[in-house]
Amino acid sequence: MTKKIFTALAAIALLAISACTQDEVDKFLNSVTSIKLDQTQVEMTVGETLTLIATVDPFNGDTKDVTWTSSSPEVASVKGTEIPDVTGINMPAGEVTALKEGETTITAKAGDKTATCKVIVKKKGQGGGDKVQVTEVKLDKTNLELEVGQGEQLTATVLPENATDKTVTWSSSNPEIAAVAESDGMADGSVVKGGYVTAKKPGEAVITAKAGDKEASCKVVVKQGGSSDTLESITLQPASMEIEIDEEVPLKAILAPANVQVTITWECNNPNAVVISKKSATEVKVRGVIDGNYTITASAGGKSAVCQVTVKKSSVVSVESVSLDKTELELEIGAEEQLTATVLPENATHKTVTWSSNNTPVATVADGKVTAVAVGTATITASVGSISAQCIVTVKEPVYDEVVDLGLPSGVKWRAWNLGANNIHEIGDFYAWGEVETYYGSFYYSTNSWLNVTDFKEGKEWGYNWRSYRFRVSGFNAWDDEDPLILTKYNSQERNGVVDNKTRLDPEDDAANVILGNGWRMPTKEECQELLDYCDMEYLPDAGGYNIANTVRHFPGRKFTSKINGKSIVLPCAGHIYNDIYVDTSGIGVYWTADAPASVIMGEERAASYAWSLSVTVGSQPPSLGNTSYRIEGYSIRPVKD
Repeated sequence: MTKKIFTALAAIALLAISACTQDEVDKFLNSVTSIKLDQTQVEMTVGETLTLIATVDPFNGDTKDVTWTSSSPEVASVKGTEIPDVTGINMPAGEVTALKEGETTITAKAGDKTATCKVIVKKKGQGGGDKVQVTEVKLDKTNLELEVGQGEQLTATVLPENATDKTVTWSSSNPEIAAVAESDGMADGSVVKGGYVTAKKPGEAVITAKAGDKEASCKVVVKQGGSSDTLESITLQPASMEIEIDEEVPLKAILAPANVQVTITWECNNPNAVVISKKSATEVKVRGVIDGNYTITASAGGKSAVCQVTVKKSSVVSVESVSLDKTELELEIGAEEQLTATVLPENATHKTVTWSSNNTPVATVADGKVTAVAVGTATITASVGSISAQCIVTVKEPVYDEVVDLGLPSGVKWRAWNLGANNIHEIGDFYAWGEVETYYGSFYYSTNSWLNVTDFKEGKEWGYNWRSYRFRVSGFNAWDDEDPLILTKYNSQERNGVVDNKTRLDPEDDAANVILGNGWRMPTKEECQELLDYCDMEYLPDAGGYNIANTVRHFPGRKFTSKINGKSIVLPCAGHIYNDIYVDTSGIGVYWTADAPASVIMGEERAASYAWSLSVTVGSQPPSLGNTSYRIEGYSIRPVKD
């Protein structure tokens, strides 16, 4: 930040020498040369939120100068916000909320420069997960005008589609003017659905549909109308019909005069064979149940009309049985197995199989392919209508070798999982560079995009910030001339405190050595470079995950396979902790080396702030080594031993 200010001052001086106007100076200072987002592609599930961080160059300190938009706001919305960086300065950010399945592009714009992030929203897994709250209720009509005696069906849509409880309750602010059916039931000899509005007398009323703590309303205006009290005739359209069992068709009454105010009563001579559902004041739906010949009579004002109904047996060939090629499976975490369903008879009309798991945190299924997720038992069900078959899946923890020899020239061997993890499916803990313990006492993984850190240790209340760093005395920026960062160790510049010219961690400051012992330590930058030079690097969309409140949170990662002996390790994109905020795992993973850079970084003497790290990212961007990671950020550690 200071460098940018100095650059700006120098620019002003040059412009002044050139006799530029103040407007030209302002235009120069306010011009944006670039904007970048910390993630370029993410996957989310409905109901999740995450924060994208924008880096603007030059940055004038006003986060409102960055505008945020979504190409499909119905899929995922975005609103501008801000997040403090390690020095306490607020940086521009966009809070993204996943609303429904689909894809959208989030765009951050500053000046005439833009940066984008592709967001893929997936449905939340069914069964055993957290309760999915209702986010919105919509009505197909928000205004309705009726005459006394008329009726109209209102239809409510509850979002998201996978909300746990989508029950809608209906109410009227003035039922004496306009009444609403609170739920499905009988009325006027026919079946009505919840939301059916009946106009009673002139006036206004508000009909409200509520699901969870969300609601929507429709204003109803009831008028007297130019009604007539005398019904001259009633006819039915159609006067006869042929339908199959379970087929549903409309039946409408034509009144003369059309504006007559009467109530129609609908009756069938065998209500068990033909079901009548009310659609409006003059129209019903007819559904066949039992084959045969029947009559439906519509009566009103002393008049009546009859429709002859013939119900035929359905031409649909029903499913008689469903069977699976396996009824029991035993898998290790991460393994997959294909199940095959057989539906009989072969000429069944509808043979589409629906697959489900009663315990998705343990095992998931898609088109019959079962994926083992976590230790436990799950029942996989293949269903066609009400007919189903099941397979019991038992998932066990696989046995892994903790030490992996990739055959690299240095002879160093890598641990198979991160420091703080117990197996390759976990992401482990987060450490500042040179710290041998985490800053937090505990944390938990929520079902949205954040890791929630709780119970920070004494003296670490600031989170992963310079204020918490054990080697810091004062200051925040190594390159600040007025108030520089002062360190007690690992420093090569006199203005930054005690000069010891150490660029590699001592054993007592190496978290892997202190915590694991037995020869384990943090890798050097040269040993990390070997991974890049002697391994094939494959992006894994799913490198493991945590069981979070009965929902498994998955993480992407990078698989490094030795070109020398074919053995491999996986580094998950575990995210990192910034101050007290966990940055989403779907974008990047950063791994500390044991090394700090020399004195000059980016043309300035600022090495006291930084250390070397290995970054692994999603998509096609390759892993890379860098020397500009702030020492105080919470990154992952992958131990090695000689």
